[in-house]
Amino acid sequence: MRSKAVWALVLVLAVTGLGATQGWLSVRDGPGGSEVGTWGGDAEVLLVDGEWAMVQMAGWVRAEEVAPDAPEAQRILGSPGEGLWVRNVTTRTDFVGDVQIMGRIVNATGQDYSTLLIEVVTLDSAGDITSVMPGMITALPSGTEKAFSIDTMTKPRDVHDWELQYGGGF
Repeated sequence: MRSKAVWALVLVLAVTGLGATQGWLSVRDGPGGSEVGTWGGDAEVLLVDGEWAMVQMAGWVRAEEVAPDAPEAQRILGSPGEGLWVRNVTTRTDFVGDVQIMGRIVNATGQDYSTLLIEVVTLDSAGDITSVMPGMITALPSGTEKAFSIDTMTKPRDVHDWELQYGGGF
């Protein structure tokens, strides 16, 4: 399948179940559209419209095929352009006992940010959101990397996992 994203949203002809697939799916470029490939792994159903379902699939491809210039890092969900990327991310408990997320952020978006909003979404062991905490990163020109730290204001017992999402910037 020719794709410019590792995490692709595609429309498929058949989906069995709401979170897993059995056999191979015929991946299409739209409802009733042309087949662009097949997929044999799990697929998460995002939308059902009549006899068609939009799914999200996760797999691995060679980086040089989809993101040859991307840093070795994790892309922040929803980030524009070539993305905002984080690496060396760790968590710790701050001085008041809340979870703090810290690491390094790389700006590959092609735009300069005087202020960048990153949201930390914390999840409990059931996958339910326990908090959404904004974090501000200042002075992040395109092509630069810097350290960041965001306090979640959430106790460790309430954080099983977390995600970073793009919240906007100027």
